[in-house]
Amino acid sequence: MSLEKNFFEQESEVLKLRVDIPLIRTQEGQSPEDEKVPLDPLWVDFRYGEDKEKGIKSDGIETFVISPISERDLFSNEYINCTGIVGIGRDKITGKEIAFLSHQDPDYLLHRKGNPENLKKFVEEFKKTLTELVDRSDEETVEVTLFGGNDDPLDSLPKKTSDYVNVVQILNEATKDIIGYKPTIVMGPNHGEGAIDVTVIVQERKIIIENY
Repeated sequence: MSLEKNFFEQESEVLKLRVDIPLIRTQEGQSPEDEKVPLDPLWVDFRYGEDKEKGIKSDGIETFVISPISERDLFSNEYINCTGIVGIGRDKITGKEIAFLSHQDPDYLLHRKGNPENLKKFVEEFKKTLTELVDRSDEETVEVTLFGGNDDPLDSLPKKTSDYVNVVQILNEATKDIIGYKPTIVMGPNHGEGAIDVTVIVQERKIIIENY
């Protein structure tokens, strides 16, 4: 199944970000659509946390991770209750697509010891990254999209329903503060068990979402 979404409802192919759900890969980890092009994304590892060498921001293991803005493809795995944000634009100097990817746990943002400092730190880092993307990009090429989360009322932890709604509202407002409008949700919340892996093919403005 494949879904194509143009966030600004424009006809320009430049601004069309494709979302494929799911994509079957070869054993080499390549897309069957073009096996000549291997994927070598930067792994934005939620379970590892901050990685200064790679430029990944975090507040520790399984809290949040935000990738650097890069021309390189991006990957993060095992989104279950977590939400993710992709911001993408076209660099004003190089003319190439640049993007960042986040992976954040609603429990960390809303409930863990240290709240509201946890939430404040994430929002500050997210806004810094989004502001940098906007500053580096041609304005008309900037897109921000949200995916993931869990709002299943039948889940063993019913609070996840309200957690999902609250985190989406927080991300909506944080994004709107920087770019003037809310992010587009390209994939709704997870309903029940399972997880998703996300790969951003930056130069194609394409998100690959794999369910398992």
